[in-house]
Amino acid sequence: MSKFRLIVIFWISFCALNAQNAEWIYIEKQDTSLVGIRTFEIANGNLIVLGTEHNFVEGSTGIPFDGFFNYGPSTYLFDKNNEVYQMQLLPIFKGGYEQILAKENSLFIPFNFYIGFEECHHPFMGVNALSYDLGLYELKLHEDRIIAVDSTHYPHRDTAYCGILGLVHSSLCKDYIYTFRHWFNKDQALFIDKINSVTKELEETKIIPRIINPVEIFYHCENERIVIGGASEQAYDLNDYSFGYSLECRNLTGEIFWRKDSLSFFNLMIYDKNNDVYLLIEKNISNYDHNSDIRKIDKDGNLVFYKEYFEKFVDLIPFENYTLALENANFLQIIHLLNESGEVIRTVEFETERRVYGNSITITSNNDVIITGTIYDDFDGPSYCCFEEAGPNPIYLLKIPISDIITINEIDKSQIKLYPNPVNDFINIDIPYVKLDDIELTIDVYDLKGNLIISGQKIKNKFNTISLNEVPSGIYFINLYENSNLIKREKVIKV
Repeated sequence: MSKFRLIVIFWISFCALNAQNAEWIYIEKQDTSLVGIRTFEIANGNLIVLGTEHNFVEGSTGIPFDGFFNYGPSTYLFDKNNEVYQMQLLPIFKGGYEQILAKENSLFIPFNFYIGFEECHHPFMGVNALSYDLGLYELKLHEDRIIAVDSTHYPHRDTAYCGILGLVHSSLCKDYIYTFRHWFNKDQALFIDKINSVTKELEETKIIPRIINPVEIFYHCENERIVIGGASEQAYDLNDYSFGYSLECRNLTGEIFWRKDSLSFFNLMIYDKNNDVYLLIEKNISNYDHNSDIRKIDKDGNLVFYKEYFEKFVDLIPFENYTLALENANFLQIIHLLNESGEVIRTVEFETERRVYGNSITITSNNDVIITGTIYDDFDGPSYCCFEEAGPNPIYLLKIPISDIITINEIDKSQIKLYPNPVNDFINIDIPYVKLDDIELTIDVYDLKGNLIISGQKIKNKFNTISLNEVPSGIYFINLYENSNLIKREKVIKV
């Protein structure tokens, strides 16, 4: 095992509103440059970082081609004691590995497996077609260590579908792994593979012909619907992307439920717990000037909001009724807090002495926000890639309590829900995420004459119920207080 080290720094940074506590974690490896892709939460609260690494060459650009060796994806497992174990996963000719699927103590990484050229007709490459197959790598978490178990290949070997079958997405649905592969051909097909996660056997492959050219795919396990985003058929056939991008929802047999056309090119498609879709669009104004658009579409294909921002966002993650947007700015990591309408209601900056570039943002089950990225100490330019000059690039994690980003003072009051209204016996009060340990929320209920009917009932949870069973029919006012300060008042009708 190559030598590597973990450096943990507790950093205090300041923004306009509050002092923020953050934990910076650096992962460095001797003579090797690392790129942090994303952090995943697995069993027992352990975190696993998926990245890539390649041998450092002084003064190089670090791009893993033209003789760069020992390149491939790696994982870095660490726990609450900051014990880290690293292993090289896949050699250079395997790719498409940006997802880890976790099931109990098993970790699955689907990937593209390059097998060379196939001697069959391909509309773009003639009789010799570059060929990918599907692979599945399995790891086991054993006593806080990851152990390689198996690497299984599923070759298609069907000359009717020769050439590139590129992995776009994978999902773990109970005991089955679903992979979605794009057949790069004029006819455009989507291969849907159903793999038994216990036996690792490929049980079924479905083919949906004539789809849009997919950039991103999301699969709903519960209702078996697929959301596909990418270039429209016209844009792909005519090689004219002025037709724009499309977004469509299908089932596993290919039936279309809804479709949106003439969308802007998007860099990222994510989804939330309600199966709503967010499209992140990056606009390049110049080499040094970028901005972003976000389009949110609900599960039925309806537009929720479309917002333009001056900032360049690189990743998004929904949380409760909010969205966290990640921005890079050389020696800063910036998180923007968006409300349900897509409006920025707070911006928090975290400063470092090193030049950082965050690739992704994750939220753990204990409400820690984790930014995963790479440090480029020696590169000064309009964009970031793999540049290195004086030394290897390390991975960094920035770990932030969500309560340092979302507090009661920044709650959009419109997101506090009181329902039903009119009410019979009980009224529900839903509070967006707050850190209730540091504040006191209470409810008072008044009648039309100003008489206090219910006094000082404490709000302790996100979801709360107030009984009006003993209250006569009529009109009442419910006051919500934070530390004795009125933050919301609403009229309700008791029937």
